[in-house]
Amino acid sequence: MAKSSAKRTHESNTRILTLHVRIHLFVTLLHCLLRILALPYLFPSTYTSPPIYPHLVRLVLTQAACILLYRFAASSTEPELAANGAVESVAMDLADKRSGGWVVEYGFDVVYVIWFCWGVGAALDAVWWVMWVIPAFTTYKIWSLISPFLFGRGGGPVEEEGKKTGKGAASKRKQPAARR
Repeated sequence: MAKSSAKRTHESNTRILTLHVRIHLFVTLLHCLLRILALPYLFPSTYTSPPIYPHLVRLVLTQAACILLYRFAASSTEPELAANGAVESVAMDLADKRSGGWVVEYGFDVVYVIWFCWGVGAALDAVWWVMWVIPAFTTYKIWSLISPFLFGRGGGPVEEEGKKTGKGAASKRKQPAARR
């Protein structure tokens, strides 16, 4: 029973990773076709092409990031195989958000932002600034995790002034209403 579950999880992971490869190839092809072939010829008077070197550097760096993140996701979902080739167990389920793979989910989010930048960046050069959202968000999350330790904020329950010394602590009973 557990082996059939592991087999289904492995098939689901394979489907998800195959879909990501297909989308990646489609977005890359669309970007290259629009950027290199279509836009300069469709809008020659309004489309001013910037130098190709910065664009190629962005394209190569983001391609490398996507490939690296894909390989990380594929390696983190590799199944353990038995001697006969049957799937014994799977390390992580990509379809289950509760499986604890937050690093892989973050990697997929990075890939989605890169795809957005490729799609819109074929026509607009300024959209590549959206890529700074990723390190900015990461810095924010790390800072919110580390700052309480650096500056001594938080870290425990807040005690009331009367409970610290033991004097002047108010009773928890309701006081009877005063009669007139």
